[in-house]
Amino acid sequence: MSLSGVVRDKSGHVYNRHSLTKVASFHAQRMRVGVLYSAWTLPSTYDISDEINLQVASSCGEAVVNLAISISDACTVPNAFPVLNAFPFLMGCVPLTITGDIVRRAEAGCPAATPP
Repeated sequence: MSLSGVVRDKSGHVYNRHSLTKVASFHAQRMRVGVLYSAWTLPSTYDISDEINLQVASSCGEAVVNLAISISDACTVPNAFPVLNAFPFLMGCVPLTITGDIVRRAEAGCPAATPP
């Protein structure tokens, strides 16, 4: 997994966009509840490793590059009331979107699925 377009293999060899083939797009979303002006979110962490492993394996990829984490404005309307926002104990929401490109090395093939 890499926030840039470059990824290393186990031996440390660097693969860039010229030596990688995009096989799919990675996409994950979560909605967090925020308290104290979203300084404290419930739950406080978001582990994306299971989603990455599942999507990479199902698309026959080897890595995710160009990973981007963003917070959308999906909660603009509930958060736009200035009177309610004056009370830090009222809960708001923090919508997270995580995207990236699922890739594999250009020379790597997709192993054939073995029948059960």
